[in-house]
Amino acid sequence: MNLLVGPSPRKADIVLAIMLGLLLATLSWIIQDSMTWQAIITALLGLDIGAGLISNATSSTNQAWREQSKQRQWLFVVFHVTVYPVAVVFLSQSTIVSLMLVGFLLIKTGLFYSRVILPEPRQGN
Repeated sequence: MNLLVGPSPRKADIVLAIMLGLLLATLSWIIQDSMTWQAIITALLGLDIGAGLISNATSSTNQAWREQSKQRQWLFVVFHVTVYPVAVVFLSQSTIVSLMLVGFLLIKTGLFYSRVILPEPRQGN
């Protein structure tokens, strides 16, 4: 659970993550306008992408991920820029939904990279 929200998430961050996740899931569902299993899975991916975007912008989640190995951090990035977008495009029944979710996914992954992997470790004074 620490890697999802970090060791000390603020309530406001959790609420915002849930709200953006639900917004992307709802938009995905409405735009696809179908009850297929692909539309349901795409909506769930939207929920995860939206919530993850907010989560990756929080200090609490970043702190938890910085404590992970570089290999695990890079695995997160590689998965989110390869497998995840392919799944979204393959499952989505709408070009607009695919573009929307992949766009948010790239922002989510960029936040992770810039806030977790990119920063240099601080040296003690």
